[in-house]
Amino acid sequence: LARAGDVPRDGRGSVFGGRRLERPPPASLEPTEVSTASTAEDVQGEGDRVVPARRIGRLKMMRETFGWGFIECAETFQTYQRDIYVPSDVMPAGTRVGDELVFTLGFNDEGQPLATFVSFSL
Repeated sequence: LARAGDVPRDGRGSVFGGRRLERPPPASLEPTEVSTASTAEDVQGEGDRVVPARRIGRLKMMRETFGWGFIECAETFQTYQRDIYVPSDVMPAGTRVGDELVFTLGFNDEGQPLATFVSFSL
């Protein structure tokens, strides 16, 4: 299990709280069109820190018994062709299906996208 401050063995992305944060999609999930987006769109600076960009989506479904759900987000679906997995431990209390959420995009060990740092949209 990765810990904060660990460096990933593959050298891509960064690890925070055991989850890999914002990095390019694995080759098998790369978009079919060439993107002209700059890294500034994917990462925002805060003083001396660099933080992943926030995304907006809606909670599509939640399986509370199993502790996970999915967020639908048109922006990330265009890139990854799937909804974003979200573990229930990062969901704000009182979240319900259909709620608009702001989340940071991360990746699991298999390179699949997942939501981290989830909050309600204003």
